[in-house]
This record gives sequence, structure tokens and C-alpha cells, in this order.
Amino acid sequence: MTGIIAVIGLSLLVIDQLGLEPLLNYRVRIKTEQAKVDKQLVAARKLIKEQPSIAKAWRDRQNSGLKDSSSEAESQVQDALARWGTETGLTLTASRQDRPVTDKDKTFQEIVVRASANGSMAALTQMLWRIETTRLPLRINALSITPRQEATDDLAVQLTLSTICQAPAPESDGRAPAGRGGNP
Repeated sequence: MTGIIAVIGLSLLVIDQLGLEPLLNYRVRIKTEQAKVDKQLVAARKLIKEQPSIAKAWRDRQNSGLKDSSSEAESQVQDALARWGTETGLTLTASRQDRPVTDKDKTFQEIVVRASANGSMAALTQMLWRIETTRLPLRINALSITPRQEATDDLAVQLTLSTICQAPAPESDGRAPAGRGGNP
């Protein structure tokens, strides 16, 4: 009798280890993957639902300032900064551009512009408002404000801004394709 109970116990243990436990682990993995796929599906449906507004925002962004070259984009930012400085009373003392950096998809170039200015807190506030609310593709990356003189409303401002433009099309090497061009 004890031998039969031992055989039955051993059989149940083997069935658990070889059949039931792997099946339960597989079920847990499937449930986890299903939850992940469900999240992706919700995100995809949300993106599809928002696509018309995203497309409109993209068209507006392109129409309102996305330039085709880095020099146009940099010039646009420089002009806007000069205009806003005049409008707000902030004196732009220096401005320079870093080399454009192309994104990994080679779709856009980021142009970083560093500017220095002097003025009052009110002028700085108005300038920052113009930068933040412009339709230009412009972002403040860094901002440093220091008083030029203690206990006065005379501030020195260092701004690092970035804008984007369309990346240039890949250049060809200038050679005519085989079988074309050249002399007959």
C-alpha cells in the first residue's frame, strides 16, 4: 500500500514538473505579451484618431516657418531675435550659430543659436513670451540670467535656442550613371 502511494505521489510530481508547471508558465508569458500588445493597440488607435489634428499641426508648422536650408532657418531666428529685442527693449549683444546637426533619419537638421542680451526683467519676460508663443519651430534649450549690478533691474541673459529645417537631399558624386551621359 505504501508503495502504491509512493508511485502515485511520484507520478503526480512528474506530471507537475513536466506538464502542469511549463503550461502555467507559458500561460503567464502569453498573458504578459497580450497585455503589451493591448497597450500598443491602444496607442496605435489613439494615433490614428489624432492623425488629422497632427497632420494639420504639421502643415501649419511647415507653412509658418520650417525652412529648406540651415542658412534660411538661422537667418529667420536671427531676424526674429533682433525684431523681438527691439520690440521688448532687450539689447542683443552677441549671437552666433553652431554647426547644423542632422538627425539620425536624415530628415531634419537642428540649428543651435546662442545669444547674449542685456535688459530689464520686464523686457526679458516679454522676450521669453515671444519665443515661447512664436509659430516658428523654435525651442529654448538653456537660459542663464545674472544681474549685471547687484540690486538693480539690469540683467545679463545667455540664451541657447534651437530650430529645425529640412535636411539637404543627399548629394550625388557628380559622375554620370553607367551607360548614360558622356560623349557619343
